[in-house]
Amino acid sequence: MEDRRQGDLIVIRMYSGEDFIPSLLEVCERHAVRAAVVLSSIGQLEDFELGYFVKKGDYHPTRFDEPYELIAVSGIISRENGAYAPHLHACLGGKEKQAVAGHLVRGKVKITNETVLQAFDMDLGRVENPETGLMDLKAA
Repeated sequence: MEDRRQGDLIVIRMYSGEDFIPSLLEVCERHAVRAAVVLSSIGQLEDFELGYFVKKGDYHPTRFDEPYELIAVSGIISRENGAYAPHLHACLGGKEKQAVAGHLVRGKVKITNETVLQAFDMDLGRVENPETGLMDLKAA
C-alpha cells in the first residue's frame, strides 16, 4: 500500500491481497486522522461481504467470492471508544455488469484500489437510536 497526504486529502493505493477496511484504518492511524469521509474509491474487490440492515444486530450479510469491480464507496470513518469506527457502503459490478450494493463488511483488494479520503478535524461518535437499533452518527 502507498499513501500520501496533502492538506486534508489523503490518496491511497492498495494492492492485490490487502484487506480493504483494515488498510484504510491503518492509513488513518498513520496520519492521525480524527474523522474522514470517503470521497472516491475504485478498483476491484474479491472475497467481500455486503450487509443489508434488517433489525438491530442483523445485517443479513451476503458473501461474494469472485472479483467485482468496485464502482463506489461512500461513508464516514469516525472514532468510537478510542478505535476507528468505519461506516461504509459500496456498489460493485460483476462480470455480467450486474450491480450489488450494501453495507461493506469486509473485502480483499484484487489487482488494485484507489481511494481518496478527506480528513476533518471534528470529534464524531455514535449513539444508539432506541427506535431503530442503529448507531447514529453524532458530532461531539
